[in-house]
Amino acid sequence: MTLKQLYKLQKDVENAIQVAKSRELELAKKKLEKEAQKLGYSLSELLDSPPSKETAQRALRKSVAPKYQNPANHDETWTGRGRKPL
Repeated sequence: MTLKQLYKLQKDVENAIQVAKSRELELAKKKLEKEAQKLGYSLSELLDSPPSKETAQRALRKSVAPKYQNPANHDETWTGRGRKPL
């Protein structure tokens, strides 16, 4: 095969892979929708749930101001939490 033919083959294979992935994704979505209906829910109801308390609390946490600073390089700081820098 020539180099041009190999590149065309590569492009065709990549396109076939994308088509197969999207087909499998659609099949998976249909299976999940059927399972959700068996349980009495729609798939969107199950996936669009509000964030948990823990996730909401993490989002509200503020960053801590640095307590320590390298006198030689003021860009290097440490909050006093986590591993102590070298």
